Amino acid sequence: MTKSALLIIMLVISACSSTPDPRPYALTQSEQLMQQGISAYQQDNYPQASKSFNAAITLYQSIDDQHGVLLAQINLIKSNLAISQFALTEQIFSTLNTNTATPALRAQIIALRAHSLFLQQNYPAALHTFAPLLKQLSDRHAPVNNAQIKLLLMQTKYALFARTPDAPIWFQRLSTVMTDNTQVSSAQLALFNRLAAHNALHAGRHTQALTLMQTSLTSYKAIVNRRATAACLQELAKIHIAMHNIVAAQQALGRALLIRQWLQDSYKTQQISQQLAAL
Repeated sequence: MTKSALLIIMLVISACSSTPDPRPYALTQSEQLMQQGISAYQQDNYPQASKSFNAAITLYQSIDDQHGVLLAQINLIKSNLAISQFALTEQIFSTLNTNTATPALRAQIIALRAHSLFLQQNYPAALHTFAPLLKQLSDRHAPVNNAQIKLLLMQTKYALFARTPDAPIWFQRLSTVMTDNTQVSSAQLALFNRLAAHNALHAGRHTQALTLMQTSLTSYKAIVNRRATAACLQELAKIHIAMHNIVAAQQALGRALLIRQWLQDSYKTQQISQQLAAL
């Protein structure tokens, strides 16, 4: 039997064994674009992810799928925030139609708004925006699930960076949860160490802050979280500056700069370049 005959048989078998998707092409193509965007996002290719999510929004709009539009917009916001595209993010926020949103999606949108404000270093506004989500936290003496641990981490982060009077209380509550709970992920533990380093730095415990931040950096590198690694390096530079080690600070910022350039984050690239020029 010739190779061409074998190929024909294989194609026929494949065609007979596969079941065609009965749904309209526009719907399946929208889902395909969403999946392409998610795949690009997971690979830290945020410009490509944004391109796919934008295309999905257009296609969902063409079939009046409001829920699909909202999901694609939320994903687009995440992609834009990953590379500090704040102006584009605000445009998307202004067009969101949350009439079809589930409570979970509404909470996700609130969290994204707070995250956007935090990234722009507007810490008090981030804290205020995040406040409605605190009702999801259990009583401080009750056990918490993974979702509540995430909320507690974010609340503590915003409070610490905003330097609110109750920040130490939030940090102590978080410390207790992180010690007692077995559901904590590697990424959550790494963030906790970052926050603990920030808390130690503010208290003037520079050596402790340095150790905690280096521990966090090692964890982020182990799970290959580029954005968190870059953020950690920038925060590590602050500790080195506080310890009057300018050379170490320059090295940390230089490493962070390379990551932000790879991510095509022009905002952070410019920010780090300015920090380096100021040293």
